Amino acid sequence: YDVSRDLAPVILSNHGPMVLVVKKNSPFNSLTDLIQYAKANPDKLSYGSLGPGTISQMSTEAFKMASGIQMTEVSYKGSGQALTDLVGGHVDVMLDGAASAVAQVAAGTVKAFAVTTHKRSALLPDVPTMHETQLPGLRGFDFFGWVGVFAPAGTSAEVLSRLNKEIAVALRNPQVIQRVQAAGQEIYDANTPDQFREFIKGDAARWTSVARKLNIELKD
Repeated sequence: YDVSRDLAPVILSNHGPMVLVVKKNSPFNSLTDLIQYAKANPDKLSYGSLGPGTISQMSTEAFKMASGIQMTEVSYKGSGQALTDLVGGHVDVMLDGAASAVAQVAAGTVKAFAVTTHKRSALLPDVPTMHETQLPGLRGFDFFGWVGVFAPAGTSAEVLSRLNKEIAVALRNPQVIQRVQAAGQEIYDANTPDQFREFIKGDAARWTSVARKLNIELKD
């Protein structure tokens, strides 16, 4: 399906960062340490991803490209196995969703160096953003996953507006906020269907740019 053709945007509801983690006893103690080593040792480090085209892989590749480093990808079918291998030392680095990363940080099995969004995660308030590190190439770094509500294409503007307003009210409910945050996400700022549509265009253009720079084939 084509999002712009087959679906009608209602509201962008929530979004969340990826978190760069390494195993607890990793020799690296900061993002600076990791990048310096990776630059001096191209492809010596490996990273776990959730497969081609996933936000895990694409965010890591965007990070590699921005910071000017090379790491070898090891693809997994799920976050659980990838984290297990990270903790076990079979891979060196992983960009994981905030919820599972927080659980591993709390358990003391991994160290978190940075989040990929422009502001810190409420779940990991002590972990800086990549932008905050001010490292070369990472200023302005802002990649994240998001969740939105859509209706079928052709839904009237009146219905879309009504849905938008009602869902916006629900998103201000403290219980909803708590559930969203527990999943490693945060409620997105209030937005209209038109604003959501523009966001989708910009997000698609950004990921398309990353894919082209990485020579990833785009299929219609």
